[in-house]
Amino acid sequence: MKQKKSIFNLLYYSHIQLVVAAMIITASINVIVTDNIPWGAVLLVGLSTYLTYSIDNLIDWKKDKLNYQNEVPLIKKYHKFTYFLIGLCLLGILLIILSTSTAFMISMALLGSSVVISTARVTAYRKLNSHNPETFYGFILNRIFISLVWTNVSVFLPLWYMGLPIDSQAWSAFIYTWQLIFIYAVLWRLEKTEGSLRERIVASPLWTVLKVLSITAGLWPVYSVLVGRFPIQNLFNMLPPLAIFILLHRWPASWEKARRQISLFTLCLTLCCLFTMIMHLILK
Repeated sequence: MKQKKSIFNLLYYSHIQLVVAAMIITASINVIVTDNIPWGAVLLVGLSTYLTYSIDNLIDWKKDKLNYQNEVPLIKKYHKFTYFLIGLCLLGILLIILSTSTAFMISMALLGSSVVISTARVTAYRKLNSHNPETFYGFILNRIFISLVWTNVSVFLPLWYMGLPIDSQAWSAFIYTWQLIFIYAVLWRLEKTEGSLRERIVASPLWTVLKVLSITAGLWPVYSVLVGRFPIQNLFNMLPPLAIFILLHRWPASWEKARRQISLFTLCLTLCCLFTMIMHLILK
């Protein structure tokens, strides 16, 4: 039982579930917008996600170690392997970018530069404020920024990869996807947040806002169909927000179970997006 818990915590720490979810969400959204799966872009998103969070894990290890006391030896072994995987990710990203058009290379260079600059600024901020607790508004702004970055990557990057314009359908998909990713980003970060701030956040109107966003995200496909922006099968996209709303409503009072609940949340979101993608492919 203890060994299973250690393996679960290692997988949770590695962000593997985030990598899989990011790839499925990217594929699902682009099936909706383009009726195709840009496998190169989906792989690029997966590699970039793993690369980003693996580097973040290495930077934050001294702080994160407090939350993984029983897994320290196991995670230290994983860190040694992480350096090799980071190298493979960089190689894979480079090969994918070099195999595409010049316009996509320029777009990736600009996007990559912004991510590197942002990461550097966040790292510097962490060092300067390592003894100061995170604030409520700092938490919110951080989650908005992170969700916007990953929504941009999931929705727009594949379009750049295929050389397609960002039209009204793409922006509609962006609005829908951002709501889902923002909810997920808030919950993921809350598990790592200091206790008193977490209690303040949960007791604040933010928890209600998350439920409202799950409702508006569920209604967005209906609106998109009614205005003729997407075909009738877009209604299947009501399923992921519905699952999110149910999970938020049934969220456990004890945050000791948060990792398992967030893993269940990730699994439900991934399976729902996978189902909607399959239905779009069948009915297109």
